[in-house]
Order: sequence, then C-alpha cells, then structure tokens
Amino acid sequence: MIYLFISNHAEANPDLAIMAINTFMKDLKHKSERVRGLALRNLCNLKIDGAFDYMQPSIISSLADFAPYVRKTAIIGCIKLFYISKENVLNSEIVN
Repeated sequence: MIYLFISNHAEANPDLAIMAINTFMKDLKHKSERVRGLALRNLCNLKIDGAFDYMQPSIISSLADFAPYVRKTAIIGCIKLFYISKENVLNSEIVN
C-alpha cells in the first residue's frame, strides 16, 4: 500500500520520492519474488527527474532473475524506460 502511495505522490513531492528509492533498491534484493516484483514495478512508476539512473540497472539485473514474475515486471519496465529515453535504451545492454 505504501508503494502505491509513493508512486502516486512522487510528482508532487520529488524530494520524498528520491528518498524512497533507497527502499525500493533494498527491496529488489528481498528473498520474496513478490516483494522484488512490486519494488521494481513501483520504481518504474516514479515520474521524477533522476529516476532513470536507478531504473536502468535495476531492470537489467531483474531481467536475469529466476522468478518469472520479476522478469515479467522487468520487461514491462523496459517499455516504460523506452518511453522515458529511447536513445539511452537503444545504446544500453538491455537491447543487446
């Protein structure tokens, strides 16, 4: 529930959203695939400046996750990342 709140209010409070990114990054290493997937999904939903720098490495590592739910979420994150910055995605290791 907190993830949803942060995602919805990130545009109004970008400073608080940046502080929450650290929690998302920590949850991406959680043992539960559901927690990893939700953390990635909400990290990719943040519409703030600077989120791209955190999203790209998280998506790349999640594409290699053993859990299908996390990989599916990472693929959806690739699409969101592409809409944010086509050039960076096409020149990154995501496409290769």
